[in-house]
Amino acid sequence: MLPLIPILIASTAGYFGHREYKKYKAYTPERKEVFKRMMNSPTDPVTLRAAASTFEKDGLTKQADTLRKRAALREAPGTLKAARQQVFKKAMKSQDPDAIEQVAKAHEAVGAVGAAESLRIQAATLRSVKSAQ
Repeated sequence: MLPLIPILIASTAGYFGHREYKKYKAYTPERKEVFKRMMNSPTDPVTLRAAASTFEKDGLTKQADTLRKRAALREAPGTLKAARQQVFKKAMKSQDPDAIEQVAKAHEAVGAVGAAESLRIQAATLRSVKSAQ
């Protein structure tokens, strides 16, 4: 009977420790709202990087990486922004959904998730139109 007591104590401690760990890494509705606000509002790069550090401390590395990419995107020179905008417009006029997907992946890789989403919608629309014909 005596060896069961340490096992019971250890398992109880493990259970409560795991509960706290899951709570620590949870992507709660509040965190989702903060992330969404940071991505959609014209926030300066310093604020975005500070938010990224907070997300990373909370164990949300994917969101932290996305915020850092967004900060780098905001700091990009005007010529680079103009070039990306031209590529975006050209892709939106394209009739090749696979090419549009590639441009969407490139935009997402640099933190332009809104543009990437628009491109993916355009690619899906083209695919559905082509399949209906």
